[in-house]
Amino acid sequence: MPKVDEELLKLLEVLPPRVKQSLLKHSDINSLIEAVLDLGRVPEARFEDKVYYVSGDQVTQNDIDFVVGQVGEFSE
Repeated sequence: MPKVDEELLKLLEVLPPRVKQSLLKHSDINSLIEAVLDLGRVPEARFEDKVYYVSGDQVTQNDIDFVVGQVGEFSE
């Protein structure tokens, strides 16, 4: 597993565990730009030069609820 930047680890901590674990195994993890979790779609990780589909499982409401619970309240 590659060494991961501390700031990137903060992002990974709020992602659903299955997404986080998959990304931590990715050889280019330190070039991650964003993670996209759209309800009903496969999670995406966007890197500097490619898009990686995290798993075959679609994002569920539980996944979204997990992230919101990790991040906290959103303002209007």
